Amino acid sequence: MNTKASLLLIWFLGFGTFQSPGQNQGFSYKRKIEGISDSWHKLVLENDIFINAANDLGDIRILGIKDEKDTLEAPYILKIVTGKYVKSEIPFKLINQTTHEKGNYYTFEVPGSEEINQIILDFEEQNFDWKVDLEGSQDINDWFTILQDYRILSIKNAVTDYTFTNLTFPAAKFKYFRLLIKEDEKPGLLKASLIKNESEPGKYRNYEIKSFEVSENEEHKQTILDVHLTEFVPVSMIIPDIEQDFDFYRPVKVQCLVDSVEGPDGWKYNYQEVFSGMLSSLEEPGIILNQPKASVFKIMIDNQNNTPLKVNSVVIRGNLYELTCRFSEPATYFLFYGNKGLAAPDYDIGYFSDKIPVDILPLKLGAAESIPLNQEATSQPLFTNKLWLWTLMILIIALLGWFSFKMIKK
Repeated sequence: MNTKASLLLIWFLGFGTFQSPGQNQGFSYKRKIEGISDSWHKLVLENDIFINAANDLGDIRILGIKDEKDTLEAPYILKIVTGKYVKSEIPFKLINQTTHEKGNYYTFEVPGSEEINQIILDFEEQNFDWKVDLEGSQDINDWFTILQDYRILSIKNAVTDYTFTNLTFPAAKFKYFRLLIKEDEKPGLLKASLIKNESEPGKYRNYEIKSFEVSENEEHKQTILDVHLTEFVPVSMIIPDIEQDFDFYRPVKVQCLVDSVEGPDGWKYNYQEVFSGMLSSLEEPGIILNQPKASVFKIMIDNQNNTPLKVNSVVIRGNLYELTCRFSEPATYFLFYGNKGLAAPDYDIGYFSDKIPVDILPLKLGAAESIPLNQEATSQPLFTNKLWLWTLMILIIALLGWFSFKMIKK
């Protein structure tokens, strides 16, 4: 058979095995999208999607099926709703430094009319435990209390490196702020920053806890919290409920279960560290994580030589994962996922997010449906149509016969 004939035969064979773009791309699950009424909508991902989708969620596709079996792909932007935080440093003048029997005073003048809600202090001394007062005034004569006996702390040694010197308070608008550090010796203030923090809180959901156990490792002087969730989900915050009548600051580590292997000696569990820091009564109790996905977490609190903390319970939260979707044509749309080898899509709308409407309606997802292996998502491959199959076979046989006849004649 000559080269031309071979190429024709290969083309026919390739055409026969071609599958339309709407065919299943190896997805394992689909969920019907309900409530489409406009071009733009938002869609919050359900918890059970995370265990079956790719780790980066790059295998998510929104595919629509029209009556004539055409397939449409709706573009989307994936967003983790973590909130917005804007930190502005407000200019000021340090107009007074005095020492009094009560301690050391620092007076700041704010030239404008800006509100502030935080003062960040930096000291030369690395080990201290002080109380401070903060007052505000419009005329430097009448002073109003903002904070009283507020504790600031710094510990630096071979075991601990912890500093808490941020004064946080409700937004206040004064021309003058006066800080009293209740310490006889000069505290060695290196820098003060007056801050206006503006925030828009993120959106969270609390995860259901399957089991929670507290144990004490006396050898390592640790309180260990074992938390099992009912689902495999991304976690952004762990909030332990600690019942204590005294202040504390303890090193804390968080690990999540990566995998487990059954061996001759039983199950072996592989944990990965996802947080290392301090747990302190001076700060908000939440431990902030960078969205690790897991269903089992281990929190280890180092008590050192202190009395173990009494932990009553724990709250596990995760940020909402939200898709902003654009629908160009009417169709029956499904959310497909479960092909962990599929690369993340690149849609044009990701470059023009400023043009997306602000107020868009949410959609609902139907129940998850598993897709059997090799089943198409939207349309059938060419070979499942028997008429196409017989036509193709007849064409191939005729082509082979014609070329054989030509060769015999030669």
